[in-house]
Amino acid sequence: MTRDPDLHTATLSDGGRLCYRVVGRPGAGLPILLNRPLGGTMRLWGDLLGELAREHQVIAFDPRGVGDSSALPLLHSTRDMAGDALQLLQQLRIERACIFGISLGGMVASWLAIDAPERVERLVLASTLPEPSALSHRFKRHIWKFASSATRPGAEAEVALVNEVLSPHFRHAHPERVREIEAQVRAQPTRKRDLLLMLMAAACHSAESRLRGLPVRTLLLFGQLDPLVGKTARQELMRDLPSATLEMLELTGHDLSLERPHELAASILRFLKST
Repeated sequence: MTRDPDLHTATLSDGGRLCYRVVGRPGAGLPILLNRPLGGTMRLWGDLLGELAREHQVIAFDPRGVGDSSALPLLHSTRDMAGDALQLLQQLRIERACIFGISLGGMVASWLAIDAPERVERLVLASTLPEPSALSHRFKRHIWKFASSATRPGAEAEVALVNEVLSPHFRHAHPERVREIEAQVRAQPTRKRDLLLMLMAAACHSAESRLRGLPVRTLLLFGQLDPLVGKTARQELMRDLPSATLEMLELTGHDLSLERPHELAASILRFLKST
């Protein structure tokens, strides 16, 4: 695969590496840092990245274990991943930013806001759990599918996991787009070792008590058809984040960035313009 000339590499304090790209309009508005969910590289940001970059400088990166970034260390927690993202902001000399995260990326974004609130002007958490106990009751109907997905050989494990978080409504309405997503995942798959380590980090995530009372202006975004994140997570986050507002996207599953990139971008941009 030919390397994208717009990709750069940040070397972390422990020798690890993050592959990243910066696009959009520097100085035009608050920079936006995008934190990936589990499954796929930053290339899957697609239209969401393009929409946001029309008005803001946007930093996209692959966390360790994904794409051209270095392998994920053993027992690398969501909080450790937030430390990696913070180092990237520091190296880019970005003092304050809007931190966006979806699913696993939302867990990472939560820790970044907790540990470095001075860097976070706005926080956007999409399809995010404060802790594993807040999983939706719907997940019980999907747990065996998720478990069997992770055991598939090679790239098919990641493809199956990505497919499981897409809503049946989206898969039925947009079969060609689903095939495009699958092809992008297969083009640069995550190693099974790193995929399992990220799943373990998500399963051990627990930031609820530390989020409580966080004064950062926050937008919470959820899909109506999300099989993982439901009413309990929404209630806990709204309870714990006094400056949060909540939006629901109808007929949408877990990965809002894949199913509704334009609507998601519009929500983020409105939030950044709000006073």
